[in-house]
Amino acid sequence: MRRLSCILTLTFMAMFIATVAMAADTFVFQFGLKGYESTMDTHITEYSGNNGNNMGGHIENECCEYDPANTDGKSVLVWFDVSSILTNAVIGKATLELYMTQNRNGGNKKTVAAHRLLKDWAEGVGTGIDGVAAQKDEVCGKWTGKGEDWAKFGADEPDVDFVATADDSIEIAAGTNQWYAWNVTKMCQYWIYNPDKNFGAIILEPRPHAKTTGTKVFASKENTSQDINNQDIHPKLTVMVTGIAVDPRNGLATSWGVIKSGI
Repeated sequence: MRRLSCILTLTFMAMFIATVAMAADTFVFQFGLKGYESTMDTHITEYSGNNGNNMGGHIENECCEYDPANTDGKSVLVWFDVSSILTNAVIGKATLELYMTQNRNGGNKKTVAAHRLLKDWAEGVGTGIDGVAAQKDEVCGKWTGKGEDWAKFGADEPDVDFVATADDSIEIAAGTNQWYAWNVTKMCQYWIYNPDKNFGAIILEPRPHAKTTGTKVFASKENTSQDINNQDIHPKLTVMVTGIAVDPRNGLATSWGVIKSGI
């Protein structure tokens, strides 16, 4: 009986260590990469002239204030299915990357922030940089496409449409045809622990907007171009998992390094 107990204990330990070893890994989520297609992206606007339009099928996504005189702030929405990561995984770092293709209406430097979205949304298939009239099941600046309106046009109400505190903010000048990255570790960890509340991220110019013209335009998942390394320029999320949580509610974790060293 004692021998059987030891065998069962050793088997359990081997399975546990194997699970942790598998979790200590890097996951790259990008449309088309190794057949992965579970992602959405688009942009929406607060501008009264087209805040009822959907741009979900366009090849580019636009961000920042196009023209302050017209209250024309635009925001990028992006979502990735990260359910292939264990729900008790501990994220060491998560990085969201967008490939900038052009400036519109001037190349002024802009601060661009990444926030966690608080409402679910539906991508839609509208094309054109300003889109076409959205159907009720397609996101636009007025509604989510999931039967709910944004609290403020353009998904612009902090702590109702999105978490007020940004995960990360970066400055973008006029440099095009290059990648820009945001550290989204905090929101990605939230998605892992709360998969039913993974509504993705909103990329926006912090409010109040800078009183300068110009938007930053990024490639969407519909864009078939490539970068200088012949890599697809679709939005990309890279997640480094460093361990598994003993209790996700209080953040206690057992890392692979600790298990390996026997501490």
